[in-house]
Amino acid sequence: MKVGRASTVDVISNLPRDAIDAILSYLPIKDAVRTSILSNKWRYMWVTIPYIVFDERCYPSGIPSSKKELFTLKCVNIVDQVLLQHRGSIHGFECVNYLPSCSDFDWWILFVSRQGIKQLFLEFICSDLYKLPSCFFSCRELYHLRLQGCIFNIPPAFDSFSRLQSLYLCSVVISNDEFQCLISKSPLLESLTYLGYDYTCPKINIPNLRYLFLYGSVEALCFENTPIEELGMHKVLCCLKQC
Repeated sequence: MKVGRASTVDVISNLPRDAIDAILSYLPIKDAVRTSILSNKWRYMWVTIPYIVFDERCYPSGIPSSKKELFTLKCVNIVDQVLLQHRGSIHGFECVNYLPSCSDFDWWILFVSRQGIKQLFLEFICSDLYKLPSCFFSCRELYHLRLQGCIFNIPPAFDSFSRLQSLYLCSVVISNDEFQCLISKSPLLESLTYLGYDYTCPKINIPNLRYLFLYGSVEALCFENTPIEELGMHKVLCCLKQC
């Protein structure tokens, strides 16, 4: 009898709201949205989850590759509907782009830049390189940033990423001057991973550096005001192809 009565208690619904948000954040966004059909109490539960991930698990399946426009339309509609219904802060936003176009990303980044975004992962796989919009550089709450397949064009008004601790760049287009500007205006940076395009004599000036991984064609490295001796080679991994 005791077991029977206990089994009817809705334990999950009675958890603290931040615990429910954490649980929903671990689900694929498609499944998190589906919880809205469980009951009236759960109808809008998902709209406050602080971490949102759009990857292959949430994109539509069963659409022939010949119908790219239909696939693109459905994917864009999914992201639009989730963002438009979301309420509250978005601390983490991750989007793996399989679309042939990047035209909708500007407003998505503008939206999350106004939501206190702290962790931003953008990967462009099947599309052309994506030029980061100016609103991206207003994400001043960022502490983790991961970018793949992007083009940097840092605006003159860029102030800083004053809280950024981790930076991962893969196959990005960024000039030496912009690279120096980016890391110099990230005073709390501890981890830097830079993979892909060629760069010439980059100056690594990161006082709080704890981890460094570089891969690409480079002539030389210059460490300035960086605790390279204290790190030890097990934390500094440089796979540098000679020019």
